[in-house]
Amino acid sequence: MTPPDFDLNESLKKISYEHTDFDSKEIQHVLEFTLMWNIFEKRTCGNHVNLKKLKEHVHQSYTRGLVEVDDFQDHLNYLRSLYSNSNSAIDLESTFLPDSGNLKKREQPEIEALSLVLKEETQEELLILTSLLFVTYRVRNNLFHGAKEVGRLREQQGLFQTVNSILAVYLEKAT
Repeated sequence: MTPPDFDLNESLKKISYEHTDFDSKEIQHVLEFTLMWNIFEKRTCGNHVNLKKLKEHVHQSYTRGLVEVDDFQDHLNYLRSLYSNSNSAIDLESTFLPDSGNLKKREQPEIEALSLVLKEETQEELLILTSLLFVTYRVRNNLFHGAKEVGRLREQQGLFQTVNSILAVYLEKAT
């Protein structure tokens, strides 16, 4: 028995989604992210990630000398370039944090820390490392909980490539 046919673009057309005609290369980075996140979540958070577990793992890895900011300098520079090319903190939220106000309230300390990191207003290594992993966590939540606009995925290839690489380096160094 063969599995049923599936055509992504045809399915998107049938459900009247705003953008169809994805080339598989345009969304390869999303597939790569789902695989990298799967491994990351299993190895670092016991198959159930939350912000507390994520921060604890980063803290332990940093304290044990397994990860350092230098391992992520290219990632940090790219994310800073995204932020510096935007006009305000509003763009920070639309780029990394496009979900509800309640979530933003709950994650306000992490959002403020990320802003400091991206504006280069802190050199605290643990804060920088935690902020980088926070970005991957937010991309994950935005993608899997429907906040990431499917029609804009091709515009975010650089962001996905960067978070995929953050996860790969972190897994290599800290697990």
